[in-house]
Amino acid sequence: MSSVDDRQRKLVIKTDLDEDDRVRLTVQDTGVGFEPQAAGRLFESFYTTKSGGMGIGLSVSRSIIESHRGRLWAAPNDGPGATFSFSIPHAPAGVRDSHSLGTIRMPGMDARHVMRNS
Repeated sequence: MSSVDDRQRKLVIKTDLDEDDRVRLTVQDTGVGFEPQAAGRLFESFYTTKSGGMGIGLSVSRSIIESHRGRLWAAPNDGPGATFSFSIPHAPAGVRDSHSLGTIRMPGMDARHVMRNS
């Protein structure tokens, strides 16, 4: 949204449960968006709408999400900007009724900084 200077820049990130017990993350902005006819090409390798873009980020993101049995999609907003969403299964394959997916460890953190996901 760095090129937007004629309106307020707004970025909304939200999570919720999707159908079939999937977790969905949605990112909506008020940036320049994309033309509806470009929607089919957004996830192609080396396709970009940015003058300085490489066109690899969305393709790699979709590949990673799909490898986790997920789905990634985009839609232009009714007003300015675009909305990108992805959904993945709530629990790993074979795990049912799980309230905790285990320990989350971030690179460079020792045992004192371990967070529990519960």
